Amino acid sequence: MTIKQTFRRSPMTTVMLAAFTLTGLFTAAADTSIYNDITKHRRGDNELHADGNYCDEKVGATPNHALPTTAYKKCMLSRGWRFDHKRRDNTNTYINDDGMVCRGSGFVAVCDPPQGTVHYRNEQGEPCTRTGLVALCF
Repeated sequence: MTIKQTFRRSPMTTVMLAAFTLTGLFTAAADTSIYNDITKHRRGDNELHADGNYCDEKVGATPNHALPTTAYKKCMLSRGWRFDHKRRDNTNTYINDDGMVCRGSGFVAVCDPPQGTVHYRNEQGEPCTRTGLVALCF
């Protein structure tokens, strides 16, 4: 039986093959928003993430691949952070709904616990923090 005959006999095979091909084209990628500390004292990622979580709650989180809204920028500015730019991370690395760091291409992803702490929202929209294998959602 030839490939052409197989596709004629089984439309589902054609649909599944197309789905896997399209999935490969739309692999997940993340963006990183770069903020500059405009205060006179040194602050690091922990303070940036805490202020980002505050603004997420106050004005709503910025969707991936979108620039922060004016309201979000004003919120971060009020907390001492000026938006600089957004950097596209083309590494096919992303944080999934369980807070795991995943790398994938196509329809296969390999996920590992993060090195350090990540802040994310789970499937129910609850804010969560994961450090290694331990995740807390509140």
